[in-house]
Amino acid sequence: MSRPSVCATVALLSLLVSTAPRPARASDFYGRWQLGPMYLVNDLPRGADSHGWGIGTELALGARLLPALALHASFFADYSSWMAIERALSSGDGYETAVVGLGIGASTSWSGITLGLATGAQATYYPELEQDPRDLSGAGIGPFVSASLGYESDALGLGRLGIQGVARYRVSKDAGDPKGYELGLLLSLALPDERGSERGGTAVTEAGSEPREPLEAPAHTGASPATYTLSAQMGWWNAELELLTASGAYLALGGPWVGALLGPGNDRTIIPFGVRLGYQLDLSSAWQLRAAAHLAGLYGSAGRCVDCASNGTDSWQLFELGARHQSSSGLVYGLDLPLFVINDVLGLDNDSSSDPFFAPPVSLAFLQLYVGYAWGL
Repeated sequence: MSRPSVCATVALLSLLVSTAPRPARASDFYGRWQLGPMYLVNDLPRGADSHGWGIGTELALGARLLPALALHASFFADYSSWMAIERALSSGDGYETAVVGLGIGASTSWSGITLGLATGAQATYYPELEQDPRDLSGAGIGPFVSASLGYESDALGLGRLGIQGVARYRVSKDAGDPKGYELGLLLSLALPDERGSERGGTAVTEAGSEPREPLEAPAHTGASPATYTLSAQMGWWNAELELLTASGAYLALGGPWVGALLGPGNDRTIIPFGVRLGYQLDLSSAWQLRAAAHLAGLYGSAGRCVDCASNGTDSWQLFELGARHQSSSGLVYGLDLPLFVINDVLGLDNDSSSDPFFAPPVSLAFLQLYVGYAWGL
């Protein structure tokens, strides 16, 4: 990962937070962004261990299950251009390392003290001893676990500002790739949480102002009177149109839109495709629990076989559990958690050496956090 791309990632995350809606009252939605210095360590079996200071950022988006407990998806990106390689023959300073990951986690807070845990899949790009310092020639993929402890407080009504200590440990599924860890002290900005502003069912306001009326409960949207509900939704890797029936069964068509962006850079055409069949169970007037079988693929994204004139097709069969929120305005957002993934389910990727299936935490690379809009038909 080049330095400009990492800077662009940091800028994008900053924009997401700065433009995020800031409700005046407590919300089911949870969001936190963190940025700060990180110390990165790569432990390689070949003796080319590397370590150094860098910068890290993390974005967590999800929903509050309880007033003090939130479940969320987490994306992080850490980068350093000051890595030193141990036992290097030349000056081992100025090497690059980049670590990106996606997972699921939970966070809790009490009297300003915050605690978070997360796990998921990560990719580490690291320097090798024989390569140019700016050439991230090695890469490893595997699971990670992380924990955070910090403190935060209200910041002039703009959100909750705090500081978080973060520790993250990662391993790679291949023996030749690195394991390692990151330690960081990050500034954090979270969406406002006004759980403490209401006591006894009456809103407590600033001195001299009139108490506000409690918010009305949202209209029941989980079981719409409409026979069908059509929704368009998009997440970080998949987009689709979904048709929901009154019975709770739903069918969605779409595909991994992000895969189509890889085509021009590889001088080929890549066509995403996908279908999802599932069922949802109403938990409340706005929240639903979901289960689905999801086929997703990219036509033309795999390599060619010896006797083939065209590129192969990557395909995956995902078995998911999810949670979804639909407001009375029609806005929907949700989280799909892949419990098990069958790789190359169509048998068209021309690579017999690929892993046949993925289980957690590696399957969490397919975790999807999405947002969309629904219409009653």
